[in-house]
Amino acid sequence: MHKALNIVSVLLQLSLLILWAFSPVSRTGVSIFSVALTLSVALFILPLSFLEHSRSIRPSSVLSIHFLISAILDLAQARTLHIRNSNAAITVVFITIILLKLVLLVAEGWSKQSILKPEYQLLSPEATSGIINHTFLWWLNDLFRKGTKSILTPQDLHDLDPILASEQVGGKLRETWAQRCMCLAAFVYIHRFLTLNSFT
Repeated sequence: MHKALNIVSVLLQLSLLILWAFSPVSRTGVSIFSVALTLSVALFILPLSFLEHSRSIRPSSVLSIHFLISAILDLAQARTLHIRNSNAAITVVFITIILLKLVLLVAEGWSKQSILKPEYQLLSPEATSGIINHTFLWWLNDLFRKGTKSILTPQDLHDLDPILASEQVGGKLRETWAQRCMCLAAFVYIHRFLTLNSFT
C-alpha cells in the first residue's frame, strides 16, 4: 500500500510539473524549480519508505514529520492558487497532492505490529508505534478501553521496555545513591568541621 501511494504521489508531482511548464500565465520565477524539487523529494521518498517499512519495527518518524509539515505548508499555496484561479487543473492537482500527503501520513503512522516477524510481534505498542502516536499517547487507547470495560490486571498491562527493567534501573539507582551518599557524607563532615572551628 505504501509503495502504491508513493508511486501515485510521484505521478501527481510529475503531472504538476508538466502543468506548470505549459502554463506561462500562472508560472513565477521559482514555480518550476519548486515543483521539480518537490518531485525529487517524492522520488527520494520511494526507496526511503521501502527501507523504513521493511527494516524498522516502528513507523518512520522522518516521513511522518515530512508529510505533516509539508501538508501544512502547502495549504497556504493551495489557498493562493484557489484565490488566483488562473489554472484550475494546477489547483486540483495541488490539492490532490495535499490530500495524498495526509493519507500517506496516516499510512506511515499506522502500527506495523501485525506484519512483524514472530519474534517482534510480542513487543509492546509503545515500542512499535510512531512519533505521532508517541506524541499524543494514542498507543495507550487500547489499554484505556480495556480499563473502561473491566478492572485491569497485571496481565493486561504491556511489557516494559528492557531498558526500564527493574534489574538495570535498580543497579543504576544503587550506584547513583552510593555516589550521593558519599557526597552528602563529605558535605556533613565539612559542615561539622567548619561549625566546630567557628566556635573555637
